[in-house]
Amino acid sequence: MPIRTPEERYTARPDMAHTSPVYVRVAGTRTFMEQDAQAILAIARYHAADVQNRGSFATDAQRAEAVAYFADAATRWEDLIAEHVGR
Repeated sequence: MPIRTPEERYTARPDMAHTSPVYVRVAGTRTFMEQDAQAILAIARYHAADVQNRGSFATDAQRAEAVAYFADAATRWEDLIAEHVGR
């Protein structure tokens, strides 16, 4: 199978995509869907572990950089959940 995206280079399958956020306000208040945020958090955590355990990299530094990318995403989602849900 040919590699088509940078992610496939690491995990041999396209599972995670980057999108631009969409912010919605209802009656002047920004909405937040906790269930969706929890799902994205779970995906980020899964990918951090998957890249760590199954990714193919030329160096340990490259592996660490890729894992840190997903770990940072997880931290950001944890912070958003805490901010909006109060946990």
